[in-house]
Amino acid sequence: MERQRWRPSRSVRARILLWVVLMAGLGLAVAGGTMHAIQSSRIDAAADLALRREYEEFVRRAEAPDPETGAPWTDVGGLLVAGLEYRVSGPYLTHLAMVGGEPFA
Repeated sequence: MERQRWRPSRSVRARILLWVVLMAGLGLAVAGGTMHAIQSSRIDAAADLALRREYEEFVRRAEAPDPETGAPWTDVGGLLVAGLEYRVSGPYLTHLAMVGGEPFA
């Protein structure tokens, strides 16, 4: 008794179904890739904007006098502590200051 080899179905229904599945997969891949690119650029832009705002606020604080003494800032550590005191961290957000490559606060 000879075993029959499996051959893909060549019916019209099977070919149409295969083309529909392939086109749907291609459409999903194109749509998913496009959305990924758009969302990635939006996330990058939002992160850049947030970092720019933080930087500008820090520069304004550094240019202003020390609120405790009224004199210009003489210590980077004091400036960093003053800057971190006004930060409100959310449930998934932490602020960290580094001085000379070492964690400061």
